[in-house]
Amino acid sequence: MSTSKNSSTLSLENFDCIGFDIDHTLCKYKLDNFFPLSYNYSARVLVEKGYDESLLQPFEINKDFCIKGMVFDSANGDFLKLSDSGVILRASHGSRMMSDAEIQDKYGRDRQWQYFSQLESTLEQSDKFSYTENYYDLPCMVLLARLIDLQENKNGSLILPKVYQDVIEGYVKGFLYKEKQATILSACEEEPSKYLEQCSEHLKAWLRSLRDKCQMVFLLSSAHPVFANSAMSYILGEDWRSYFHILLLQARKPGFFSVQDPSKRPFYTVVDGQQREEVTELQEGQSYLEGNVFLFNEYIKKFTGKADPKVLYIGDSIRSDAHPSSKYGNWQNVLVLEEMEVEELIPSGPCTLDYKEEKQEEESIETPNIRSGPSEVEREFLLSNRWGSFFGDNLPVDRCKSSADLNVTETNPIRTNTLWTRLIRKHSSIAIPKLDYMADFPMNFKFETFSSSDWRKGFHPGMPKNVTC
Repeated sequence: MSTSKNSSTLSLENFDCIGFDIDHTLCKYKLDNFFPLSYNYSARVLVEKGYDESLLQPFEINKDFCIKGMVFDSANGDFLKLSDSGVILRASHGSRMMSDAEIQDKYGRDRQWQYFSQLESTLEQSDKFSYTENYYDLPCMVLLARLIDLQENKNGSLILPKVYQDVIEGYVKGFLYKEKQATILSACEEEPSKYLEQCSEHLKAWLRSLRDKCQMVFLLSSAHPVFANSAMSYILGEDWRSYFHILLLQARKPGFFSVQDPSKRPFYTVVDGQQREEVTELQEGQSYLEGNVFLFNEYIKKFTGKADPKVLYIGDSIRSDAHPSSKYGNWQNVLVLEEMEVEELIPSGPCTLDYKEEKQEEESIETPNIRSGPSEVEREFLLSNRWGSFFGDNLPVDRCKSSADLNVTETNPIRTNTLWTRLIRKHSSIAIPKLDYMADFPMNFKFETFSSSDWRKGFHPGMPKNVTC
């Protein structure tokens, strides 16, 4: 596959194939309803295992504790917010925020987290740590925090590995699709209007235009085929399959990309939502389960008739979408990042925010579906006073004073980007809050990428105000 990861601009017209994830990309969840649903199911699973019934307290009590990008130090029961160089910016033990003195006592005066290089270079989780990087993870953060709080209040010893395993098992059970059984996904099927947002007509028209102008538009998702059909039928309509040339479901990303032996991850046909025969040749208009990027890339070459086609993939996860599609598939990617829309955006030079304003004035059009942004209720679930910005924060004063020439005080802080801002820049071509922001531009529009002279211009339609140089 051909990639131009280091190109300073990205234009849709230059790609032979464009692919989409489903969850949190095409299918946006109503997080103010989805988070409590996910939490309540997982908490009930734990209570059935014998854990304290106080876990069934409403999720909303701790909604301010939830934020993407936190690292869970499983040895200590601590949640950590890291800078782009591995400095611990903020921390909590369970849900209790730790003081600067506590952080230094436990992690050293320099507050440097010892596993930073391992996480930053591989994005792999281990028995030492895990992290929250998608909206499926966040209710687990509250569960873990509450369990640690309970044990602290009882002055007992907590067997963290077992607790963590039980939380993950409850989480996995909730998202394993089982027809006619009560799970998180079955609740979304039963009341889609409560948990899912339908695609705008503006976005549907854009997807249709891609289908007409690109050689291939594909769907690549880890979603179960029955749930995928239910969700996509609701957000796009019963004809949703007609938007794509081929459907790849239950792909189990990032394994779809990272598998070392393609023979161990073949494609399978799907009939009535069930896995059937193994296949070695893919066909247009069909749906397949599992598979791997190596066989799919060969199919793309055959389909396009090009020895080195260019592929763009759009998804919401750095770990499952952006990083592996670039590293193993040699694809470019767009990262969907709802936090951008919640934190104020500012123009970063000649950018899409300026372009849209000019376009609106010239054509006298209104695009309320793009301009409105998240509701106030959604903002409450995506912002955190405890943890601050997803993108940046103040460096601790004591950490800054290691540089003698810096006149740093509480009122004159030094700002730093977070680990996740670093990973976004490293593994994505551009980042957008939602697909509608791309849909308003022509195919030949040139989006500046994170590889441009000012990498901050890779955020579209503007740069989050908490991002620093």
